[in-house]
Amino acid sequence: MAKPKQYVPTGVPGLDHVLMGGFLRNGFYLVQGDPGSGKTTLALQYFLGRIAAGEKCLYITLTESREDLENASGSHGWELGDLEVCDLTDTAANLAGESEASVFHPSEIELGETTSAILAAVEEAKPDHVVFDGLSEMRLLAGNPLVYRRQLLALKEFFARRDATVVLLDDRSSSFGTVQPESLVGGNIVLERTLPV
Repeated sequence: MAKPKQYVPTGVPGLDHVLMGGFLRNGFYLVQGDPGSGKTTLALQYFLGRIAAGEKCLYITLTESREDLENASGSHGWELGDLEVCDLTDTAANLAGESEASVFHPSEIELGETTSAILAAVEEAKPDHVVFDGLSEMRLLAGNPLVYRRQLLALKEFFARRDATVVLLDDRSSSFGTVQPESLVGGNIVLERTLPV
């Protein structure tokens, strides 16, 4: 007999109604939108609700430092508190400074280092919920569509084995041919930024 589906509230007023209950527990979701459309705000609202419910959350970021996240939170009157952040914003800069003789392309080395850091952070934190902010950076590190798709599939499988609900953030700044992350997730939310007329 199949287990009944469990939903996790998103923390965003009205969004749970649209999603018919919230995020599916242990689901793999994508939130897309141009810069400034509210992806980080949505992710922080989600995490604040989950932390208040006593669940462990891990924010993995390749784009915004912890200070950036604190500033975004503060602008809404929220505090990050004990939110665990895996800040990989300076990883690429550190790796670029290394002169390592290798037969591998530098992007392959950076992708491997970044992936190892992500896996280690998840193994240490053992989170119930993960936000991964940086699909566009992952595309750049992957270097080609096949590597990118394989990386996404590997991450999806990794998180599925750990019973984590995962929200991927993508600013849609660079497409990768026919490889679209929408085909690999259980749900896709697209945010748009509009100005009042």
